[in-house]
Amino acid sequence: FFFNDTATTEIYTEQIVGSVRCVQETDIGEAFVLVFASSLLGIFIGTFIGWTMTIQRILFTQLPIKFLFPTQNLLIVFGLSILFAIGSSYIPARRIMNNQISQICLLYTSPSPRDS
Repeated sequence: FFFNDTATTEIYTEQIVGSVRCVQETDIGEAFVLVFASSLLGIFIGTFIGWTMTIQRILFTQLPIKFLFPTQNLLIVFGLSILFAIGSSYIPARRIMNNQISQICLLYTSPSPRDS
C-alpha cells in the first residue's frame, strides 16, 4: 500500500497540533468510506448487469428463469472491505505515528534522490 505524501502531511500537522489519537481514527474512517462506497457501487452495477442478463436470457429462451442474488458473496465482500480498509490505513498511519515529529519532517520534506 502506498501511503501518499498528503496523508503523511496531514498526520504531521495533526501531531504538531496534538491530536495524535484522532489521526488514526480519521484515516481509518476515510479509508472505510472509500472502500465501502466503491464496494457498494460495484455491487449495484454488478446486480444491475446480472439482472439485465437474466431478463435477456428469459427473452431469448422463453423459459422462466429466476434472478438469484448471491447474499453470501455480498457478506464476504462487505467483510473484506472492512478488513482491507482498516489494514490499508491503520498500519501505515501507525508506522508514521511512531516517529518523532522532527523525523517525519525530515523524512518527507527533504528532496528525494529521484528529484535530482
